[in-house]
Amino acid sequence: MDAAPELSAVRPCLGALDYAGVRERCNDQTHHNFLDHLLLNDGKVYLKNRAEWIAQLGSDTLDIVILHLAYSFCLSGHHMMSSDYMDALEVGMTPEHGSEDWVAPYVQAFLAERVVPRCPGLIEALRKETGMELEG
Repeated sequence: MDAAPELSAVRPCLGALDYAGVRERCNDQTHHNFLDHLLLNDGKVYLKNRAEWIAQLGSDTLDIVILHLAYSFCLSGHHMMSSDYMDALEVGMTPEHGSEDWVAPYVQAFLAERVVPRCPGLIEALRKETGMELEG
């Protein structure tokens, strides 16, 4: 049985990301399980593959952010919404129709720049699951 059925729609879209590899690499880095990982933190030691390790860490970090973003959309979508709806209510105006489903511009930009190239089907799955107005 699925622990969180709300996430079942986005899980297939995240399958392309290598979370098992991310978990292993991050665990090794955190606990310094290899001498190379320990030496990466010493800038005085020359390691010819330091750039590769840093690139891999950046890629792993992006995968983790995408996972958390997808789960946040499904479980707490209101954290991703634009402030237009609440701003209108706070000043006593009637919010524009549908503005409760707008997504914050910085979230839209991140999705377009980082998520779409990495997980192309995720935006459509989030749109269907949450009903929010997502571009891309």
